[in-house]
Amino acid sequence: MSLDAAAASLADRLLEQEFVEVLAHHDADGIAAASILCHAMFREGGRFRLRIRPGIATADLPGDGSVLLCDFGSALTDLPPGDVMVVDHHLPPRFEGDYHVNPHLAGIDGDRDLSAAGAAYLVAQRMGDNRDLAGLALLGIIGDGQALDGPNREIVNEGIANGFITPRRGLRLPGRGLAEQLSLAVDPPYLPPGFSGEPDAARTLVAEITDEDDMDIESLLTRLVLTTAPPNASVSALCGIWGTTYSLGREVIDEALNLAAVVDACGKAGNGDIGASLCLRSSHALQEAWEITARYRQAVVAGIRGGTPPRRARRHL
Repeated sequence: MSLDAAAASLADRLLEQEFVEVLAHHDADGIAAASILCHAMFREGGRFRLRIRPGIATADLPGDGSVLLCDFGSALTDLPPGDVMVVDHHLPPRFEGDYHVNPHLAGIDGDRDLSAAGAAYLVAQRMGDNRDLAGLALLGIIGDGQALDGPNREIVNEGIANGFITPRRGLRLPGRGLAEQLSLAVDPPYLPPGFSGEPDAARTLVAEITDEDDMDIESLLTRLVLTTAPPNASVSALCGIWGTTYSLGREVIDEALNLAAVVDACGKAGNGDIGASLCLRSSHALQEAWEITARYRQAVVAGIRGGTPPRRARRHL
């Protein structure tokens, strides 16, 4: 079955459902994929419950009713084929149900050319006019470090053509300001030594290159390259500091790199509900989401420095 046919079949199935249990992987791609399809269902009068999880097993599924798995599920062989729907991009695609959208099944490289969010976007487009969700599909590309080739390029180009994605040039460092961008830099690049995990050093640099709110970008890039040049950072890491960024006019966080970083951090810190709320265009927890992101990325930086993985952050109630 072609990818278009699989997407159309799943779209028809979702439109038939009054209520769907949606479970999604806890990274930016999984949360964006689920949010795209929840948007599409809601617009057509469907109801859903969305939950974010670090993994999935058959025992985790609700006892009855329709279930949609996003960004995981393809590798499972014991899923109930009649009640479960899967949108995924991972190998190996073993699930044998009728409603399974995975680019690998159509000969497309799901590790490089189409994320789960991109696959979900293709399904959503067959449920109605959901072109404004192209920006959320971009989160999957960014979050999973995919290329802008094949279906990914087609989706992004469609978003640009329709005015929902605007490319520009700038720093490819997530954060609410330059000092935070530098001190929380993880990927794209971790900036050793002197910036990542060192907010005072970052603020000092910002003060030196900023004059009456006018930033000297050439001085900034020069200082970053001189400070972090090999062997402290790789050439590819240095090239990742500056490049194409994307504005998302419909989302609660306009900068795509920022939104991807925040959604990913919230999901992996155990606050996937907040990450999903941002993708569902609610700004009520925006400040908390940024705080979670700062704590999570600080923990990642500490883990990089200490050679240990970051501890799972907890939500403050």
